[in-house]
Amino acid sequence: MTRYAEWLGLERGLAIGSVGELWRWSTSAPDAFWESIWDFCAVTGERGDGPPLAVPGGPDGRPAGPPRWFPDATVNYARNALARRGPRPAVIAVAADATTTVVSWDELSARVATAVRALLTRGIRPGDTVCGVMPSAAPAVVATLAAAAVGAIWSSVPPDLTPGAIAERFGRLAPALVIVADGYEASGTADGLRAAGVASVVDWDDLVAGGEAGDGGTGGGGTGAGGPGASGTGPTFVEAPFDAPLWLLFPSGAGGPSTAVVHTHGGIVLEHLKTLVLHIDLGPDDRVLVAARTGTALWHVGVSSLLTGAAVVLYDGGPDDGGDLGGPTLWRLADAAQATCFAADAGHFEARAREGFRPVDMADLSPLRTVVSVGSPRVRFDAWVRDAVGADVYPAEVVGSTSICSALAVGLPTLPARSGEIATRAFGCDLDIVDDGVQALDGVGPRAGGGDGELIVRTIMPSLPTGLPSTGPGGWRPGLRGSFTRSGGVIVTGRAAATIRMGDARVSATELYDVVDQVTGVAGSLAVDLPPGPGDGDPATSGSSPTLTLFVTLAGNAHLTDDLAGQIRQAVARALSPDLVPARIVQIEEIPLTRSGEKLEAAAGSLLRGQPLSLAVSLPDVANPEALLPFMRHSGQSD
Repeated sequence: MTRYAEWLGLERGLAIGSVGELWRWSTSAPDAFWESIWDFCAVTGERGDGPPLAVPGGPDGRPAGPPRWFPDATVNYARNALARRGPRPAVIAVAADATTTVVSWDELSARVATAVRALLTRGIRPGDTVCGVMPSAAPAVVATLAAAAVGAIWSSVPPDLTPGAIAERFGRLAPALVIVADGYEASGTADGLRAAGVASVVDWDDLVAGGEAGDGGTGGGGTGAGGPGASGTGPTFVEAPFDAPLWLLFPSGAGGPSTAVVHTHGGIVLEHLKTLVLHIDLGPDDRVLVAARTGTALWHVGVSSLLTGAAVVLYDGGPDDGGDLGGPTLWRLADAAQATCFAADAGHFEARAREGFRPVDMADLSPLRTVVSVGSPRVRFDAWVRDAVGADVYPAEVVGSTSICSALAVGLPTLPARSGEIATRAFGCDLDIVDDGVQALDGVGPRAGGGDGELIVRTIMPSLPTGLPSTGPGGWRPGLRGSFTRSGGVIVTGRAAATIRMGDARVSATELYDVVDQVTGVAGSLAVDLPPGPGDGDPATSGSSPTLTLFVTLAGNAHLTDDLAGQIRQAVARALSPDLVPARIVQIEEIPLTRSGEKLEAAAGSLLRGQPLSLAVSLPDVANPEALLPFMRHSGQSD
């Protein structure tokens, strides 16, 4: 960030004196800011002569359509990701059995060229959708880049989903080809998908064999002598319009079936370079360990580390890995791979902190500079990193959205890490707060503390798709609540849909869980608003809300007793409000979670009200579908 501020002074004549000033300029002059990212990060592509941001005009002078970023530009994501060459590692991939694959930059380029030939042989053309059922390993990176190189639209899922779940997701996309990685005997096999009704399925090894036999000389629309294929040292590329579709990502589906979000070549190149270079401070000397499954926004951001010249380190836990991808194993991998950056969902760090796990006691983490937590862990993340990982390691908290495949608020190594808050709003992201959907609370700059409300992005971004369902008057709402601090930081208090309102009291579900989970014997909790039912007149619930039901999991083999339920109610009344005391407390075996660790309050509530499973939640996004069974049975639905 410091180099960028200096560059702005030299190249643009801007005197930027603080992070706050840079953020304000980036959001008040978005066209100039994003053009500067193109130049500072040396994006490979044709910039064109048009403005960075153009609004189509109608005959009456009014806008005739949505604004377009870089309307005259052409760019290809894969070309930028493969800009580096040489023998140094580009991808380091480790399987559950410790088998390690190291792919150099030269070899990665050659593998992508082979895959490009294979896709062309199969008749794949720009605009076709190509899907992958692949673990987090080198072939998934190659397939992602090859699809981008030919101008196809990529979408992927991990192979631990059932064939039915994969068919349900990919069936919406009408893919021209579905690639299945070899090596999984469980649900991700090509035969299993064909049996589930997925058409045009090919095994990865068979596909690559076809590419090795092809000559790469067919197909149109590419640059170079033979169209998109191999050009001696690597693939050639379709030079796509800036807003050409790149990949399809599915949000978590926590509130019901998710709809794919389309991201573009140019939008992702600029957004990820901005985040990874300015905020995370990545460069060619870095190795980025990404603990994520294919198909997630975090996995795709990890692959984009290649845009900065950094190597990406991947781990595939295998079909029996469970919900905690890698667990402590990841820290041994960070040691072995000499990772300089470690990125994982917040749930990973919360689990390690609650275990009392200290990576520094079992691994040499001296190369590590940054640990990135995606989401807000309910532990003191900064304190845990400095105590358990390293006093000089920067703890970067990030809250983002699959809708932009990037950060809304993010850490910054030049700023101090403060417990419970994210360092700054992301550059170029005009993040504001609205109170019950009406008025902005912070105006131009950070508000002087207080004022919890719903987060909203006021102005468009290159990576923000147009027409999102949550876009309305005032901007786009990512579905989160939070507040700003005096230091310019952001505190995210939870999902807007998981806000609990009882009487005059209003808190995020996370605040309630923080209280309940501290009660001795409680392992986890989930709150759902329900209509009053039988038993609400019981003296044990006197003074409590008749609509709030709390589901709890207990440590060990314990059973919920009246005494423990009373302790929970007393804790809530003391720490929060008597209005928030749950009317019912019900024991369950497991909290239903998305694959990114979000609790499924909305889905649980929908099931309890009798909504069919197919409408209540997107099953491919559920980490533990069996945890939904008690909620289905309560409403009389069959398993």
